[in-house]
Amino acid sequence: QGPAIIELPVVCFDALLPNQRLTGSTTDSTFCNLLRSLGLGGTFIMTSLNNRQRKIRRFGVVARIELVDVDGDDDDNNEIRYSPT
Repeated sequence: QGPAIIELPVVCFDALLPNQRLTGSTTDSTFCNLLRSLGLGGTFIMTSLNNRQRKIRRFGVVARIELVDVDGDDDDNNEIRYSPT
């Protein structure tokens, strides 16, 4: 049996260290849709931008969504708070 291949979405937001927690909020509709589609307990890769090379860093951490609170009555005004770890 060969190595397992896992496909996860990549978010270029901020560098995280293993076991570090990040709490934030967003009204960006694309990011809100990603968090909704992954759902509570969903995972994605969190990495950052190498400003000198103007490229996404090749290394990141697997982040797990711990909390998603949705505010607002319509899709245009939703705010999602997330706590990946």
